[in-house]
Amino acid sequence: MPAGESINSHVNSGPSRLDGYTTDLAPLRIAVTAGGTAEPIDPVRVITNRSTGKMGTAIAQAALGRGASAALISSAPNPGLFGLRFIPMSTVASLREAVLRECQAVDVLIMAAAVSDFRPVTSHAHKIKKTEDRLTIEFEHVPDFVGEVPASVFKVGFAAETHDLISNARKKFQSHGFQLVCANPVNEPGAGFGSETNRVTLVEPDGDTIALPLLPKIAGAHEILDHINLRYRQWRVPTKPRG
Repeated sequence: MPAGESINSHVNSGPSRLDGYTTDLAPLRIAVTAGGTAEPIDPVRVITNRSTGKMGTAIAQAALGRGASAALISSAPNPGLFGLRFIPMSTVASLREAVLRECQAVDVLIMAAAVSDFRPVTSHAHKIKKTEDRLTIEFEHVPDFVGEVPASVFKVGFAAETHDLISNARKKFQSHGFQLVCANPVNEPGAGFGSETNRVTLVEPDGDTIALPLLPKIAGAHEILDHINLRYRQWRVPTKPRG
């Protein structure tokens, strides 16, 4: 992307209401994950999901436009935003490595990536050839790594669900230790993977919820960041070292 386009993308990173924010997220350091992970079955095939990374990219874009120092860890293409630090990832292992490295020096981690829950027990060294027989692949759970993130980081998770949206989102507080969860009904029209809009419900650890309407993803990103900004400043330890 030409430099001029990158600068324009940065300056125009949100809707007109961005004018009211100026640099309200400065000097926060925010890391955002985006896109789906892909676990290899063989050198040709992977198990992955339908995530396109649009929501996470929109959050990084909005944060950058509001004065935050933003890093985007993503399997989606680099959006080429001026000032954005882009770190590519593909597998859960590469995502974990990048997240743990970035979280040594960030204030907020937003896990918008769709992380694989399962991976093949064996990744074949050569392409599996087609036969007339059925192919059985054994899968194992992918260990969660969010618990390895330093306790000084405010952690925000996403719950992409097709049913029991809020109850499933609430489980992530215990299993992942998030301070806030963004629940996303991916089977609803306009709110699924790859869409330009999204409908998010913000779920708090105490059970409170804030249901956002269906919004363009960049507008939804600003709504999410509004709440993160408020909650982080309530949660943070005043004497926390800034590394």
